[in-house]
Amino acid sequence: MNACLKPVDWPHLPQRTAGALLVATLLASGCVTEQPTPRRPILTDQSLRGAAPDPKATLETYVPAGLASSTTAVSASIGPLGTIEYDSLQPPLVSPAGGYLAVQNGSPAPTWDAILASPAAANEPVSRITIYRITTVDGGPRQQVVEHRRLDEAGLLGRYADDDGFLVESPQIDGSRRIGWVEWTTGELTWLLRSGANAFAARSPAGRLAWCERVGGERPRFDLFVQGPNEVFRADDEGGSWLMPVWALDDVTLFAFHLAPGGELDLAVFDTRSAAAMRRPLQRERLTNRGSVEMAYQALAGIQSPAAPDASPRMLFYHSGQDRIFEYDARSPDGRRVRGLPAPSIAAAWHTADGVVYSSRSAMHYQYLRDGADAVELVSGAGVPRITRSPMHPVVLVAADRGAMFRLNLWAMDFVDEATVRRATEQLDPTMAGRTGRP
Repeated sequence: MNACLKPVDWPHLPQRTAGALLVATLLASGCVTEQPTPRRPILTDQSLRGAAPDPKATLETYVPAGLASSTTAVSASIGPLGTIEYDSLQPPLVSPAGGYLAVQNGSPAPTWDAILASPAAANEPVSRITIYRITTVDGGPRQQVVEHRRLDEAGLLGRYADDDGFLVESPQIDGSRRIGWVEWTTGELTWLLRSGANAFAARSPAGRLAWCERVGGERPRFDLFVQGPNEVFRADDEGGSWLMPVWALDDVTLFAFHLAPGGELDLAVFDTRSAAAMRRPLQRERLTNRGSVEMAYQALAGIQSPAAPDASPRMLFYHSGQDRIFEYDARSPDGRRVRGLPAPSIAAAWHTADGVVYSSRSAMHYQYLRDGADAVELVSGAGVPRITRSPMHPVVLVAADRGAMFRLNLWAMDFVDEATVRRATEQLDPTMAGRTGRP
């Protein structure tokens, strides 16, 4: 089934309005409660075609064969981790191992000039960042968050965290902007970049840094840089700005958004193995003809780790014009590189290479991407999911407290899918092999 629709552009919003709307959307939920009855919206594939500007381009929507008739068996359990204070703007970063989280708090909250690296942010006060540990209560099954370290001079919470630490970005009085690295255990801060107006940094699994640097005066733009073995690589700017780089887990592939002077916003893919390869992207997809820095920021605000966990050249991003999360696949075998989750879907996290946990405005859902399964509602209440490797809390859910503007409720969620149940059953009774199947 095919249906051609008119192209949908991301709406123009004032800078502060766009940011505030995004955060309210991501975190304006109350408590999360168990919801046993699944809802099953249909997954739709999206094809956003054409790298060259084309205002008459159409957005093609199609439903793969058999999609509406298949089902997925997933169940979830959930329990509270505790409550923390935040700045009413940014969700916390959670360590992939699941032992720590970092949150931006204090008053006043950073302005969107500071978050988006505007030159107007030079004289703003420094935010406070607090590191929490997620630990058991008296060695039992219950878990809680406890304050671990408080950083008063680190700057703004960055976009990346691994098992060792997380990135921060610090606007300076002279207009420059530093990039720093904070260790979870000690809270020690190391400045990685001190000169220049640097922003939107990301780190590869091997520790390679990719970042953007603001250049120009009256009409500034952002250049893209990548740390090479012995030198720094730079992408050709093409007269526009490179924004929000994302590393694939192969340590070679880099995604980045490109904003042209006319407002065209693309998602591009780079090979970062040499300076020559890094100059121009291997591939790019047009997302909108009326883009902005705010829109590129929104695309990743609800996704801590956009890159696919199997090191393939795939990533997740949010498209506000469609109000849904998309998967971008640079090596799609059928050429359809962009595929959308059900709308609305506003925050997400990879669970496996083929499974995504995502939030609508009313519930958390699970969606298999590759087998044509329907989405399953896990629990009611919107929030921001963070996947960890902890067996105690594989998913950390972050949701705003309706009773307090500067408070977040944290929940630990676990789920069991059909394949896990089948494997466990066969281990207990080998004669059951092949007998379990989808309902």
